[in-house]
Amino acid sequence: MKKRISAVALSLILFLAIFSFIPFNTVYAASKITLADARELALNDAGLEEKDVTIAKAKTEYVVGVERYHIIFYYGTTQYSYEISKTGDIISSAIELESIHAEENPRESQDDTDPAAGKNITEDAALEIALKDASYTKDDLRYSKVTKNYVDGKGIYEVLFVVGRYQYNYDIEIQTGNIINYEVS
Repeated sequence: MKKRISAVALSLILFLAIFSFIPFNTVYAASKITLADARELALNDAGLEEKDVTIAKAKTEYVVGVERYHIIFYYGTTQYSYEISKTGDIISSAIELESIHAEENPRESQDDTDPAAGKNITEDAALEIALKDASYTKDDLRYSKVTKNYVDGKGIYEVLFVVGRYQYNYDIEIQTGNIINYEVS
């Protein structure tokens, strides 16, 4: 009798486990959104339409094993960046005002020289180095930005530009003009 109750209980538990698992997976799978849906969510949140923006990045990323969408687009001189979960929740969003070309938004005069090393390259020269490496000219650009940064005590220009649907990121050493790193997405 005891074996019969155990077999019935085990069968009942197995039955409930199988049939309760199916609806959960069906609901979970139905709640996932596509990359196109994520792009639309980001544009709606920004109050913009796709015809008015330049999409620079729309891709699936994995952060600590969790799949999410990363969307970056430009409206005029403003960059919008969104991270959206697979369920359609906006994880983060950022808006940053940028200049389209360095010469259109003159910066305050900065001393880019290292007294010990002599004269260093300028931001414009760093942009030209990156464009030459990617086989483009300033006329091909949809957007560009050059930022001065220091990594391990070394002066680095972080050059970002957009041509067509592609975003290019270059790290160029200020003192020598050497390309340290680049990425295309």
